[in-house]
Formats: sequence, structure tokens, C-alpha cells
Amino acid sequence: MMDEEMSVAELLVQKAEENQTRKIIDILNEAEDLEDAKETVKALLIK
Repeated sequence: MMDEEMSVAELLVQKAEENQTRKIIDILNEAEDLEDAKETVKALLIK
């Protein structure tokens, strides 16, 4: 059971990281320039 719980926890962490990466890619695609993208990503990471 402990291994199963760790696997689920690891999968949740992996999915969260993937989702954050997707958000960052979206921000980069929508940003007006690099500075705008940096500020938006910083704000995302502070949350």
C-alpha cells in the first residue's frame, strides 16, 4: 500500500509540473515581449 501511495503522489507531482510547464509555454506565446513574459511567469511562480 505504501508503494501505491507513493506512486499516486509521484504522478500528481508529475502532472502538476507538466501543467505548470504548459502554463509557462502559453504565457510565452501570448506575451508581447520577453520582459512581459518574465514578469507574468514570476507572478505565476509566486502564487
